[in-house]
Amino acid sequence: MSTDTLIANLNLPEEAERIYAAEDLGFANDLAGITPLCDRLRVEPSRAVKETIITALGRIRHYQVVAELAALLQNDDPFICNQAVQLMVGWGAAAFPKIEDILSKGDDHARKLALDALGGIQVPGVEKLYRMALQDPNPNIVITAVEHIGLNAIKSLKGEMERIFKEVQEPMLLTAVLETLCLMGDADSLNLILERYQDISAVPEMLQYSIIKALGLLGDSRHAPRIIGLLQTGHERLAQPVVDALISLRARVSSPPWPEDFLNPLLGALNRNIADVLRYQILALLWQGQHGAELKKRLDVEVQRLKDPELLQALGEQMNKPCAL
Repeated sequence: MSTDTLIANLNLPEEAERIYAAEDLGFANDLAGITPLCDRLRVEPSRAVKETIITALGRIRHYQVVAELAALLQNDDPFICNQAVQLMVGWGAAAFPKIEDILSKGDDHARKLALDALGGIQVPGVEKLYRMALQDPNPNIVITAVEHIGLNAIKSLKGEMERIFKEVQEPMLLTAVLETLCLMGDADSLNLILERYQDISAVPEMLQYSIIKALGLLGDSRHAPRIIGLLQTGHERLAQPVVDALISLRARVSSPPWPEDFLNPLLGALNRNIADVLRYQILALLWQGQHGAELKKRLDVEVQRLKDPELLQALGEQMNKPCAL
């Protein structure tokens, strides 16, 4: 069947005929089929036909597909937009010129989607486009860029992340930068964070969680007192992120002994009305510490306060193993 006939069949009333036409145009790998497929995609009511058209566009290996996909990012249909993003990812570095064009000229919606596509492409050259996005006037676009930089651990942009961290005040952007610095895993970044936020208890709540997370992921045993001290601030909501940070710290630092002054804050947290999972985590942390038999007796009592049978069994299995007590 000729390409012209297949294109004409894209507009037939029968869904099955439109599916067959789209499939055949994809297998034909014909440049002439690209625009008609995309035009039909914009008006097609059937999800099955849309999916077939997307698959067909993925089979056609002509660069014009990238241009058409870039135009589809302006579409209001989330399915079309998300599928266009995935197809652009498949083009790798060949999609960079169109992504750059969208980042400079597209609307907010298209620029965000272009960054989503860029986030799936991990080849040399992405740094230029991310630096471009980091200068975007829309803070939400900058946040999206920061998030993708973190998820892809693009350490060559750590300096840009630290520059933004020092310059901006917007809490959501600061949180995104903190999360990205954690993902990059450079301990030097923690000095910059603690220099700006010396009193973590006075920091806005949105940022506190990310700073505590950074202490756990980037800190060492020297930072443990600062983490556990937050349990004494009276903010019970910090108990879970503090314990998460201590777990992260212990996983990275070889068996750091908990100083004696750690005991009271951790034991005090056990006296609060906390979730069983958090109680289990605190008990496990205390059991792994290096303290005497009196603490063991206290822990034996605290274990009985666990209500979840699975957590109780898991902790019992840990406490039957040799420990540092």
